[in-house]
Amino acid sequence: MNRKPKRRFLCLLLIMIYLTGCSQTAVQPEPTDSTPSADVSSDEEKIYGGSITLSMGFPETLNPLENKDVRVDKALSLIFDPLFSLDEEMQPKPVLASEYILSADGRTMSIVLKDGLKWQDGEPITAADILFSLQTIKNADPASLYKPAMANVESVYQSSELVAVINYSEPYGGCAYNLCFPLIPKHYYRHGHDFEPMGSSCYRMTEYSEKHYMKLEACDSSLKGKPYIQKIDVLITPTALTDTQAFQTGMTDVLVADLNNIGKMNISRDINITAYNSSNFEFLGFNFSQPVLRNNSFRQGLAYGIPLKDIVKDIYLGNAAKSITPINPASSLSAPAGIENYDYNPELAHNMLAAAGYDLSKLTLTLLVNSDSAERMRIAGIIDDALTDLGMNIEIDAVDYNTYVNKLQKGDFQLYIGGTDLDRRIEPSPLLATGGSINYGRYSDAHMNELLAKCREALGDENYKKAVRELQSYCADELPYIGIAFKSSVLLTSGKIKGDKRPSATDIFENIEDWYIAKQ
Repeated sequence: MNRKPKRRFLCLLLIMIYLTGCSQTAVQPEPTDSTPSADVSSDEEKIYGGSITLSMGFPETLNPLENKDVRVDKALSLIFDPLFSLDEEMQPKPVLASEYILSADGRTMSIVLKDGLKWQDGEPITAADILFSLQTIKNADPASLYKPAMANVESVYQSSELVAVINYSEPYGGCAYNLCFPLIPKHYYRHGHDFEPMGSSCYRMTEYSEKHYMKLEACDSSLKGKPYIQKIDVLITPTALTDTQAFQTGMTDVLVADLNNIGKMNISRDINITAYNSSNFEFLGFNFSQPVLRNNSFRQGLAYGIPLKDIVKDIYLGNAAKSITPINPASSLSAPAGIENYDYNPELAHNMLAAAGYDLSKLTLTLLVNSDSAERMRIAGIIDDALTDLGMNIEIDAVDYNTYVNKLQKGDFQLYIGGTDLDRRIEPSPLLATGGSINYGRYSDAHMNELLAKCREALGDENYKKAVRELQSYCADELPYIGIAFKSSVLLTSGKIKGDKRPSATDIFENIEDWYIAKQ
């Protein structure tokens, strides 16, 4: 198989990034003889001061609960704290809350706030703010980012100064994942202030120019204290591509990227790289209107015939976790063992495909891929080579992205390479359920629907974990998709920004109070 050579610096950049958790390295991105160095050196002194520059999209609002833009959400996380966030194992962990308590019937959740927390104007954070935030989410546009927080919510009320109670219309497994939303103050936002954000975190807005910039200044946070970096300028940019270009040219100091973006960059300064777990799932999909692809043994044979580990190693350079199912292996909900992961075995693959009753030499399958993704084009090449070696005929249908989406929606494909950012609750109904919103292959299975319902209705953490693992096991056997991997996301920061960085799937700036600009 043909492999495009990678520049030496790209390999140095990414080979140090691990699959799970976060890892950091500072690098010289030019192809020199320098080696990765630590992010903190012994002659550096932490001082309060300095500034950094970020970018975000054009905001329709600066109210985080009404916002629909992921790029804006990242910037607003500097001003607002969430009730909960996700830890390295993709599990909810308390931030403003101290705990949640779920009733025995799974229909009532009590959320307990930490005592002594204050808004940036000095007012106390209370359970009334939780109720107001949930009501704001309820009234927000269906496309707002935190709309899932209101799923199955029947009513909410305040039982004490620090306790809010949510009543669900039915038992709702994994409901704690929906508590990862930012809290806003009732006393402030009931008067509007859509473009004058005020939260509880360690930066407050001092100036905003529509379509141009937002300026932030450090403040004492009752939760995080005072950050070292004192000023943050946020440039407003039209697209994610513009964000990449701004970082590449040194206009900004922070960027979230993936391997595809990094491979296209030409950076001539020191940068730091931190990888973190994401819910970005890449897979090989099927059109179940094709009789051959409805054959489970045939799909299993295909899975054994594709070198998935080679894709993770050669395409993602190890910056991904191989996963045959849409259950993230980084999550503690994922089964640690006992799930068939289809290690590459071309002999077994050939036997299973032949036993399915098809003459492989007479079988031609079309593989749809969006040609603008060099990453997916290379994956298509690997799949083509592997299945051709088994005696099949594969035709790659490489089209532009708009045509690709149109063909998916019409069902005009046999195989396709796809990807999606799955729900934080590890609940893949959009992919697996009959009529799921991104179930383009029209997969339908009564038992799969039952298992998805079982996950939704599971009571308590252990029962939810058991239900998810049962779903995972059935997915591995049934193979509605051949999962390739969950890709890690990558946080790039300019070399001047020092300190431990612990981005998460819910907040890339989770510990920004520990970042600093060193005085040499």
